[in-house]
Amino acid sequence: MKRFLIGCIGVLAATSAHAQTAAPDTQVVTAEDFMLNDAGDLLDLCTAEAGSAVAREAIHFCHGFISATYRYHESLAPKFGRLVCPPEGITRNDGVRVFTEYLQANPQHQTNAPTEVLMESWAAQYPCRP
Repeated sequence: MKRFLIGCIGVLAATSAHAQTAAPDTQVVTAEDFMLNDAGDLLDLCTAEAGSAVAREAIHFCHGFISATYRYHESLAPKFGRLVCPPEGITRNDGVRVFTEYLQANPQHQTNAPTEVLMESWAAQYPCRP
C-alpha cells in the first residue's frame, strides 16, 4: 500500500509539473483528470498526447477503466439484460475509439458520469437486437 501511495504522489507531481510547462495549445492531462469527476476527464486520459509526462499512465488508466466498465456490464447482463451487444472480435481499443469519437461529437455530455457516457456510446455503436 505504501508503494502504491508513493506511486500516486509521483504521478500527481509529474502531472503538476507538466501542466506548468506545457505549451498553451496542447492538451494536458492533469492530476484532476485521474479523479474521473466526469466523462471529459476520461476523454482527456484516453486521448493523452504521446509526449505528455504521464501519457503512459493516462492511457493505461483509460484502458483499465473501460475494460472494468465492460466487465461490470457483462457481470450484470444475465440478471438485468444487456445494454450493449458488440460483435465478435471487438477489442478494448475499439471500445476506447467508440467512446472518444462519441464524446468528441457530443461535447454536451462531457460533464456526465464517465460510465454513463461509455454505455451510451457503446449502445449507440453496438445496439442489442431483439
